[in-house]
Amino acid sequence: MAITEKKRKLITRTLSALIITVVILPSYFLDDGSYLYWDLRFGFLMALIEFATVICNSRFVPLHSDEYAVTTFVLVELLACLFCSDQLSVELIGGCIFVCVVTDVFAYLMGTFCGGTLIKKRPFPKISPNKSYEGLIFGISCGIIGAYVWTLFLRNADTPVPFWRFAIVAPLAVFGDLLESRFKRLYDVKDANDFIIDVPILGWLEKPLGGRDGHGGYLDRLDSLAIALLAQLALELLFL
Repeated sequence: MAITEKKRKLITRTLSALIITVVILPSYFLDDGSYLYWDLRFGFLMALIEFATVICNSRFVPLHSDEYAVTTFVLVELLACLFCSDQLSVELIGGCIFVCVVTDVFAYLMGTFCGGTLIKKRPFPKISPNKSYEGLIFGISCGIIGAYVWTLFLRNADTPVPFWRFAIVAPLAVFGDLLESRFKRLYDVKDANDFIIDVPILGWLEKPLGGRDGHGGYLDRLDSLAIALLAQLALELLFL
């Protein structure tokens, strides 16, 4: 019996999430989490390469201020995460990763199986037409629950992080995903890694992440985390 497109994408995303978890999770516990910073640097460096590749392979020239703003903001957040993420604690970064993953996974699952069932209208038809209100609400709700779970996980830590620092990550994760969707639509790409997938070494590093099957590369996977870490960096700098 042939596997439907919906099931194939679900399997791809599930396997990709497991691969990412296997790669990242040990770095959180090794050497007091110092390896996690190197994982992040590598990921955001790859995302920056993808960003540059998308720009260089596109004939699009931004014409309006919002188009310049989107491109500039994506570049700034990637650079900030690459060079300044070590200003955040491992516990805070780990929580951001956890909440982003929970938000993304549950929004995708609800949107895949129930999207458009209760509310026919789409929340962002021009930017991300496949997103549904069901997936959006369920994803953010589960992300906030995930934030509470992570806060409990850190309750005995030397420097516990307040719940609200993780709770704001859930809506930020959705915003980051929409921002990157807008960026890709400006430059007419579906998955950012379509350009880099054929590059030796970098290509086979990305194939476990889904390749052209719709899961995207580093830029697609780090869009939610980038905006979450940028917000946390701003909080550290301005208020805390």
